[in-house]
Amino acid sequence: MYLSGKKFTFFHYFMAVIVAIFAAYLAEAFCEWRGFGESLKTGVIGVFAYAAPHVLEGVNKFFAWAANNPREIFKRFIGGK
Repeated sequence: MYLSGKKFTFFHYFMAVIVAIFAAYLAEAFCEWRGFGESLKTGVIGVFAYAAPHVLEGVNKFFAWAANNPREIFKRFIGGK
């Protein structure tokens, strides 16, 4: 997701905003589907929009770790130990 490594760049912030907007759109669709009230919908959309870039950064770090340690993935998940 981030091409710049540990350095914060314009691209880093731009992608975070794009992901937050997309997450807010998905949260709004979820709220409409479940029939949430307006007051609850505002909070759900806010939490989704705030958390989405952080969750994706964690997923990105996990896959970066997994790419560097494929044997460790097999040991932990397939080996059971």
